[in-house]
Amino acid sequence: MDASPSRLFPDSLTPRTLPTPRNSRSQKLKFSSHHFATLDDYLSNIGFGLYQIRAYLILGFVLINDGAEVVVLSFLLAILNKEWGLSTAEIGFLGSVIFAGFFVGSLFAGKISDIYGRKKSLIYVVLALYVFAMWSAFVYSYPMLVFVRTIFGFLVGLQFPMCFTYLAEITPKEGRGKFLVLAGGFFTLGELLACLVAFFTLESSSSGNWRALFIWVAQPALLCGLGIAYLMHESPRHEIIVKKNYKEGRRILESMFLANGMGLELNEEDEEKLKHWVENTEHFKTEEVASIRTLFKGKTKYITAYLWPTWMVLSLVYYGMVYILPMSLDAIHDNENHNENEENRTGEIWGMVSAIISEIPSIVLGYFIVEHDMLGRKNSMVYGFIGSGFALLFAGLFSSFVFWVSIARGILNCAFIIASPYTTELYSTKVRTTGLGMASAASRIGGVIMPWIALPLLSVGPTAPYLGFVLFCGIGAFCCYKLPYDTTNKELDFELKDMSNGREGNSEILLH
Repeated sequence: MDASPSRLFPDSLTPRTLPTPRNSRSQKLKFSSHHFATLDDYLSNIGFGLYQIRAYLILGFVLINDGAEVVVLSFLLAILNKEWGLSTAEIGFLGSVIFAGFFVGSLFAGKISDIYGRKKSLIYVVLALYVFAMWSAFVYSYPMLVFVRTIFGFLVGLQFPMCFTYLAEITPKEGRGKFLVLAGGFFTLGELLACLVAFFTLESSSSGNWRALFIWVAQPALLCGLGIAYLMHESPRHEIIVKKNYKEGRRILESMFLANGMGLELNEEDEEKLKHWVENTEHFKTEEVASIRTLFKGKTKYITAYLWPTWMVLSLVYYGMVYILPMSLDAIHDNENHNENEENRTGEIWGMVSAIISEIPSIVLGYFIVEHDMLGRKNSMVYGFIGSGFALLFAGLFSSFVFWVSIARGILNCAFIIASPYTTELYSTKVRTTGLGMASAASRIGGVIMPWIALPLLSVGPTAPYLGFVLFCGIGAFCCYKLPYDTTNKELDFELKDMSNGREGNSEILLH
């Protein structure tokens, strides 16, 4: 099958003929205290090495493309408002259908990746995404643009949960949150890439050659698709838990050991231990594969009930700030009677850049707090909503508008990039992509309704939308606070009934 290591390595380096470590016939694993090994035991011994770095960089290209396309959309709406004479309703509809495409794609991400596997699904989705991103540069009518961007949004909706699910499933639990936070940083790099290209292709945030902008920011998706096809394996967790293909899962684990320089040969006993673990884990015996209904059963229903509105608010507020900023800056400049000179035009794009640059410190902050015992995933997100709400309040009421918007985006971005690892850990493997996909779908609902909230408020005043976002930050903080437990330093697929007394024990009580 496509995930077979023999397709990716020369015959002399396939798992059947792995080199034996010096001074020993077989390197031994140090298993946990369980009476049988878990997949996280193997990943912990593999560590975070060359294989994981390569996978993060490859998938990072499509995350760069995601971030760039979001900024391109915000530029595009401001430009077409003038170039094509679009009405407010048409601008709002274009923004909504793109997020509607995100929503529909997210609904199918779990089913597709569970049936066809993480790797194969990502190859076709990412390459199709590249085709439609390029097609966007050559449309000449509003209806065609709506169609192409809706399909593009659908593909992004498929790709996003698949990427983070794959990365979560190959990363050891030691530092998983940190590395997934860093993966979220590729999105910010994409935003900066779009602004860099905009300096050469646009005259201002509301005029210029948007077609060239589309072409240049689409290229990372092509690099990602090729990298997945030739340099990545299938997720071993998918093969072992979803497909019950223990032999193939063992071969992939061997290849990961080899890539990380450990040359470890696994045997049939290891395969039996993994099989025993799967057969004796309650999650894997009772849950349906890729079933949305499963998200509303048992303990999982409490997670879903509060997680969906949390994601919806994250998307509404974050993308709302990105979406409305060029139009707010344009309105502020018009109100201040600025002359249409090159300096002011360039200044608008610099305003976008400064807001994006503020997200870089938030990635560093997220890296250090996501594994902290007192903060971790849950509390970091709660404080992120609260901090962003205060910054948005100051942006709407006081001067230094760009400064406070930048602070708000940076803080909320920290919560956003933590949300992905937190969600992948809240759900078990059999519904992980479905759970993350549906959470992502809920976030797209926020994106769909966002233009119809932001644009009417913009007609009231350039800073009015940001005051409206304050209310939603409060809702997001409350819903995140009500999530039943944190996942910091927990194994994937841990069972609450097996957790010790104390903080974890209290989490179990909250779920019942």
